[in-house]
Formats: sequence, C-alpha cells, structure tokens
Amino acid sequence: MRVSRKKDFTYSLGLILTALLLWNASIEHMMRDTGGVSASATLPPPASGNWTVTGNETYRDMEIVVNGNLTISGSLTLENVTLLINGSSSGPGKLLVRGGGAFTMRNGSSLSGWNNSGFFFEARNGSRIEINASTVSGCGLPMSTIKKSGMYSESGSFLLINSEVKGGGSGLVGVNARFDVVDSVISNVAENGILIRDGSVLEALRLNLTACQEVGIRSEDSSANMTFTRFESCTGAVAITRSTFMMRDCSIYAMGEHAIAAYTSTIDLIDCYSPSPGMDDLFVGQLSGPSDVDLLNTTLSVIVVEDDATTVREAYRFDIHVTTNGGLPAASADVEVKDRTGKREKQDLTDDTGWILDIPVVSLIHNRTGTFSMDPHTLSVSYEGAARSREFNASGSHYTSISAILSEPIIEFLSPKNGSWLPDRSIEIKGRISDPRPLTYLSMFIDRGPEVPITPRKDFRIPIQFGSDGEHVLRMRAMNDDGRISENRLFFGIDTIPPGLTVSYPEDGTLTNSSQMVIRGTCDPDSDLFIQGENVPHGNGSFSFIILLQEGTNTIEIRAVDRANNEKVVYRTVKLDSSPPTVMIFSPTNGTKTRYDWIDVKGAVSHDTVELFVNGVSVDFDLRGFSHRVTGLTEGQNRIWVKAVDGTGSTRTAYVWIEVDSVPPLLEVSDIPAYTNRKDLIITGRTERGAVVQVNGMPADINGTQFHFAAALYQGRNNISITASDEVENSITLYFDVMLDLEPPTFESIRPLDRSTFTRMVVQVHGEVFDDTGIRAIRGYNDSGPGTLLSTTGSFDWVITLSPGENVFRLEAEDLASNIRTTELHYTYDNSPANDVNPPTIFIVNPLDNETLQEGLIRVNGTSRDDRGIAGVMVRVDDGEWIRALGTENWEVELNLTPGVYLIEAVAEDTVGNRRYDHVRIIVVHRGDGGQETGEKSSITGTMVTVLAVLILLSLIAVIYLFMRNRKLREEWQEELSRARERPATGRRKRPRMHENGKGGPFDREIQGKPLRSERDRAERRDIRPADRRDRFGR
Repeated sequence: MRVSRKKDFTYSLGLILTALLLWNASIEHMMRDTGGVSASATLPPPASGNWTVTGNETYRDMEIVVNGNLTISGSLTLENVTLLINGSSSGPGKLLVRGGGAFTMRNGSSLSGWNNSGFFFEARNGSRIEINASTVSGCGLPMSTIKKSGMYSESGSFLLINSEVKGGGSGLVGVNARFDVVDSVISNVAENGILIRDGSVLEALRLNLTACQEVGIRSEDSSANMTFTRFESCTGAVAITRSTFMMRDCSIYAMGEHAIAAYTSTIDLIDCYSPSPGMDDLFVGQLSGPSDVDLLNTTLSVIVVEDDATTVREAYRFDIHVTTNGGLPAASADVEVKDRTGKREKQDLTDDTGWILDIPVVSLIHNRTGTFSMDPHTLSVSYEGAARSREFNASGSHYTSISAILSEPIIEFLSPKNGSWLPDRSIEIKGRISDPRPLTYLSMFIDRGPEVPITPRKDFRIPIQFGSDGEHVLRMRAMNDDGRISENRLFFGIDTIPPGLTVSYPEDGTLTNSSQMVIRGTCDPDSDLFIQGENVPHGNGSFSFIILLQEGTNTIEIRAVDRANNEKVVYRTVKLDSSPPTVMIFSPTNGTKTRYDWIDVKGAVSHDTVELFVNGVSVDFDLRGFSHRVTGLTEGQNRIWVKAVDGTGSTRTAYVWIEVDSVPPLLEVSDIPAYTNRKDLIITGRTERGAVVQVNGMPADINGTQFHFAAALYQGRNNISITASDEVENSITLYFDVMLDLEPPTFESIRPLDRSTFTRMVVQVHGEVFDDTGIRAIRGYNDSGPGTLLSTTGSFDWVITLSPGENVFRLEAEDLASNIRTTELHYTYDNSPANDVNPPTIFIVNPLDNETLQEGLIRVNGTSRDDRGIAGVMVRVDDGEWIRALGTENWEVELNLTPGVYLIEAVAEDTVGNRRYDHVRIIVVHRGDGGQETGEKSSITGTMVTVLAVLILLSLIAVIYLFMRNRKLREEWQEELSRARERPATGRRKRPRMHENGKGGPFDREIQGKPLRSERDRAERRDIRPADRRDRFGR
C-alpha cells in the first residue's frame, strides 16, 4: 500500500511516543522493585505519625520530613537526601535502628531536626551505621541520659567517612560499639566529641575535634587507636579511665586545666605535638591501680603524676651506627643499650650497613616525687671478638655511633720516599705506625738478610750503612696486643757517581754580536739537564738549546743532575757586543714634499762605520759626512733609507719618508652664470687643503677647503680666470666668460593688438621678443590662472580661451641674464548669437566605416562639440526617419538591423541652428556566417581560401583609403574653422541661419532616399531649405 509522506510522519511519531511511554513504565517498575524513589514519585513517609522501614529502601535527590519517629528494621539508604526529624508534640523525634538494621547516608545527605530542633539517634545491637560525605546536625541533648546525649550506638558498627557531626549534646556515643572514623570533623558539641564505654573500640584517621565543651574523647573501659587526630579549642583533649590509647602524630590544643587525663590506663603518645606550648599538659590520677604512660618523641609542657605506682617515661628514638677502622660498616655487630641504672633498653644486631634504627631511649622519667634524668646511657658493641663501649646522653642528638677498630697496624715510611735514589751510602729510615692498640713487636729485613728486631714504638728512626751502590728493599713487620700483624716494604737505590756532561759549543770566552746563542753538547739520557735553570730535553743524549744574551759578558751555567741528585756543572763565558753604528740624515727631513722624481740625500755616520748604503746603493763617505742623489721616485709616498755597517757586522738604518706630488690641486668652482644682471659676482668653490686660490691674480678667501671671492663686473663680456696652486707649485687654472646685461628684453609685433574684440572664444596670439643676450623664457598669465611657458626663443604663439566680456592677459619675457619685462593684453569677447556662424563638430565613433556586423541590435555612438552648446543629435539609416540620439556631446542610439548594406547618417545642431553631418557605411550579415554574404555552409577548398584572402586584402585597402580620406577631410574642416575664427568680426559676412526659409532640415522630403556620398553632397544639402514643414528641433 502506498502511503503519503504526511501519513508516514504521523505513523513514525506514534511509534516514538509509544516507545517513550513503555520505557518510562519500565523505569518506574524497576525503581519500585529496587526500592529507589525519585523526587517526582510519591514519598513513603506518612503525612503525620511515625515512619517504619522494614525492607530495603533507597531515596535519592530529595527532602524527607518525618513528622514523628523513624524506625529502621530493614535497610534505609539516602543519597543526596535531606532528612528532617520533626518529632511530635510530646518531644523531639527519634531515629531508631533496630538490631540487624542498617542506616546509610551518602553523597551530600544531611540529617537534622525540623527547623533546627533537636532529635535522638539510637542504633541497637547488631546494627550497621554508615555516614559518608554527609552532615549530621543537632543530635542529642546535653545533660541527658547516655542514649539521648548524641549519636548512640550499642554493640553495633559505626562508620563515619569524610563527614561532619556538629551541634547537639555529644558527637558519637558508644557502648560496646565499634567506631571507624576517617577524614571527618566533630565540632561545636555541648559535651564530648566522642564518648565510648564498656569495651568500645575507636579507630580514627585524620579526625578533627573542634570546640568540644567538655573533652574531645572520653573513654571508660575501652580502647582507641588514633593517627593524625587534631584537638582544637576543646576544654580537654582526652580523658580516659581503665582504657588503652595509642596516639600517633596527633596535634593537642586544650583550653581546660588538663589536656590529657588518665586514670588506671595505658596510653602511648608517639610523635605528638602542640601548636601552642602550655596547652598540652598531662595529668595521671590515682584510681584503682597504676597507669602505664610512654611518650616517644613527644614533649609535653607539664606532666603531673599523682599515683604512687605510676611512672611516665619520656623517650626518644635513637639511630646507632657501628663502624670499623676507616669508617667501614660493621654488619651483624651485637649492640646493647642500657640506661643509667643498668637496665637494658635494647639489644639487637646491626644490619648490613652497620645501623640499628629507631631505638627508644628513655631520657626522663616522671613520678609523684619528681622528674629524673636517665642519662648517661651505655652503648656496648661486640664484633669479631673485640668489645667496645661508650656513653651518650638521650637529651642531646638522637644519633650516636661507635667504631670497633679491628684492623692490623698501619706502617708508613716517611723517608726516603718509596722508589727514590740516594747519593749517600749512609742513610736513615724514618716512619710511623698507626694503631689504636699497643704495639708488642717490631722488626725489619734488609734485602735478603735476616730479621732484625727493633724496639716497638710508633715513631721510628733507623740508621743503615751500605757498602756499594745499587737497588735495595727494606721490609718491616709490626704486631699489636690483639695479635694482628702487618708488613710494609720500602724500595730505594744508592748512586754516588755524578752524571756525564760535555759542552761542544760555545767555547769559553766567545765574542758575538747576536743576542741569541745556541748551546750544544751531550748528557747522560737518565739525568736531568738544566741550562740557566731551565730544564732541557735530551732524549738521545745530545742537546741543543738557544739562550738570550745580555749586552756585555754573560756567564752560562750547564748543569746535569742524575736520579740520586748527583750533579756536574760546566760554565761558559760569552761576550755580546750588539751596539750598531750611528747614522743621521740631515736632508730631506721626514715628510718633505717635492714635485720632482729625484732628491739629494745628505747626512753623517759614526767613526766605526766601515760601509754605507743609501736605498741599497753603496755610497762613499768621510768624517764630514755623505751626499747622494736618489732618482726614480714615484708619485706618492717614498721611503729613503740609509744603512751603516760596523766592523762586527752590526748595522743601523735611518729612514725618512718623502712625498712626490706632481698632480695639480683639486679645483671645483660652483656654477658661474654665463649671463647675469648683477654687478657683483660671488665666486665660491672647493680645493684641497693647503692650496692657494687666485681670481684674476687676486687671492681668494679660503676656509679649510672652501674658497670665496667677490668679483666686480662691467657691462658686457667679462673674462675670469681662477687658479689653484699647492705647496710644491703644482697649479691648475679655469677660465670663464660672464656677460653682464642690465637691460630687459622688449616685445615687438604682438598680434592681435591690444584692446581687440572677438566673436570667437579661442584666439591665437603671436608675437616677437628681442634681447641682446638671448631669451630664456616667455610666459603667459591670465587673470587668475597659473603661468604658461610659451617659448624659449624670440617668437611665441599662445592659444587663449576668452570669457564673455573683457579679458586681461599678461606676457612676461625673461632674458638669459634674468632681466624681466612684462606687458598686458586686453581682449574682449562678444558672444552675442548674431555673431555665431560656426557649425558644431560631430564624429561617429562606432561602428567604423565599412565595418561588418551581425544582425540584431547595433549600437551607434559618437561625439559632438560647439562653443555655444549642442541643441541635439539625430541619426537615421539610409533614407529612413530621423531618430533622436541619447546625449549631446557624447551620444548613442541602438538600431535593430537585418542583413544588408546600410548608410548611417548623423547630424548635430548647435543652439543657434548651425549644423554639421557625418556618416558611415556598414555591412550586416546573418549570425554565424562569419562575414560571408551567401551564409551557405560549404566545405573550404583551396579556391575558396584564395578568394577569401583576396577579399580580405581588398577590404584592408578600402579601410585604409577611407581612413585617410576621412582624416584629410577633417583636417580641411579644422583649417577652414581656424581661418573662419581668425577673421575679424567687423569684416565677416554673416552666413544665413539654417531653417530661416524652411529648407535644409533633417526631414526635408526632397532629399529623402538620396544617400550622402561626399562632403560636397553634404554642402549641397546644407543649402537646401524645405519650405513645407518645421524640423525636429522645433524651428
């Protein structure tokens, strides 16, 4: 069956709604089976009276108000539920969990009385209570029975996790119950934070008891194990009777008389502290028997003991470290610690690292009679048969160590050094023995000789005499009172023969003029060689070493030292004479300048000179000195050097630098005008530093490299010469001709004449200007416009546009000397209509003449211009009707043409009736013909291609001809127009206005159908005046 889309949508929507209803019904059925009730379901508590839970019920995300008592025999679980116990008129309500029942609060649930009123809580034998991430407020009443004082549990289990119990009488109350409290807070209760009795057990981790009006925890005949529990601002922290308490890492801060009170109880405080010393005192009272109190790493401000049989022990953890000689760990050493009275406190074995950790050592004991120190303590160690002991105080550092030295004696030789060589056969052996135990025996062996006993002592000095050179070994043996024996060996040698040393160069008494001297010779390879104290290598037995000599006599020490410090010394005396002869250059001096390529050098030398060179050329000299000409100097810097040599070969050279400058100095002159109209000419420029500048023989002022000169000019031509000369007389001269002209140019033959009147708007002004020096510029200015450069020669032409009325123009002529002459022209423009005989211009821009177009709409556009304005433009096709074009100066019209050849004609008329025509011929073809007139589709053959090429060529020739013809006609028209405008208005014959006699209009029936073929035809038509109708322009 075919169903429409609308029916399909309705059917699908019905299925979806049915599925949702079934899903909601299944969820409600599931919640009913599991006991879960959402906020939208009907609440099971009755509107008034008690509420009894017998099954397993769970409620989430709601508020439940019980207007009576709540009794739980089964299991009640609340998740994010606010439970309010309203009670009745007889008193506060009560939440009772019967034996075997269970009550659980989780996930942000809260339990309190209605409108912050109190309520009672009782959990009986075998019940299970869990409060997790929830809050209980205002449970129990102060000064009530134990069952009504707080959250009461009897013989059941109570789990409090990440929750808070606040307000009411007491926080948690238990009789033979078990409480497990983790990460929770009990605060602002009127009595005790926790009250436990009769065999109850409390396990607390990170419990915070704050602002409890009595004590944080009160215990009778019960036990507690608390870790990281904080007591803050409670009257008392702990009060216990016949109970056992273990407190670790707890913070104690109480406001009352005693922070901790114990009666016949056992209490251990380990690593506990008080954030405020003085608020953490301990009181041990007398009851039926003594108490057992131990403080480990816990220091309380005040400890008061009133029971005669009770002792409070204050102990600290100690770490014992046992080592042997050299700091090595003593593993498995037997360690025993005793107090001052000899009581054993600890006995154990060290671990592999020699440690025993966390030994509780009692520092103080407190009883009714006072406080007593147990220091000093005795630490005893037994290790590998050796026993050591020491005393230490528990009141000091909590770390002590003991060393069990069990190694052999240590023998150390001080001299001679092991492996050394000695130059004497009589030696003394010095050394010492390190051992904490007494020595009982000492002996020595020399080489392979017998054992020689020595008096035992820890510092020894033993003299020995050897009969020959060579290597020796000494062995020494020592033993202490533990019977431990050690040995040590000393290796040394004796060498009494000095090393071999010979010096081959220099000989003693050598004379030299070199400051460096090479020492050569041979030496034993095993010996050290020193020349002037510097170690010289000589691996193969020979040596060569360079030393620096001082002027005069030098004593050189060559010393060889062998391994036993035997020496051989050789001395050489060498004299150094390095003073060179004296040489002086009198001329030229350093920095001398010349423009020649030669110079004469003159000077003198000392008497010990035996040879003289000037720039490498040997020169004769005597006691009076020397003179020599140096040639071949080059442009720029040249060095002249003179070297004198004495009899020992020592030389001395003197230098001077001279500069050859044969280049004229720089001379740059700022622009000097060829023509000027100023009698004073300021000449400036630049030259090189130090040069002299003269203008026409007169010195110019020079400042650094800039020069300045004021020259007086005379009418006419002036000749100026500028010369720059440097210090070596190099010079350069520049020549200039300056024409002084004080007369401005004159205007001649200005046409049209001043004060002329014109009937045309555009006028061409022509004139001549004369000046002796020449014309720089001719400029024209109108009344308000900017100037126009007309010419830079003696004649000018200026086409100006007149405004109606009188126009004032200004001509300005400037000659080459900047003299200026001006004159004014006053022209009047008479624009009355009677004077306008010039027709407008009109051009057809598109389409082009003889252009081929496709049939359909063809856009014809063009331009027209006239001084008076265009009245309108008309267009027609062949001899058809005239159509008015859109626009005047820029006009267009659309024509719908079919295939054929057409003549398109346009005419423009100005506001006084003058007209001008233009026309083009076009070819219109069928669409898709590509310009072929037949329009027939045929295959292209070679003949048709040839014919087509000929036609294209002919068309191009025709287009070029028509273009040239039209341009020539337009040029002729422009020329005629110019001549007409130049004719004076007074002598011009008025041309009859068109349409005066009704002929010559664009709708003349006499010329319909006659195509315009030439400009002559247009002129003929222009003279035809139709008399039978008015034209389209309304005339």
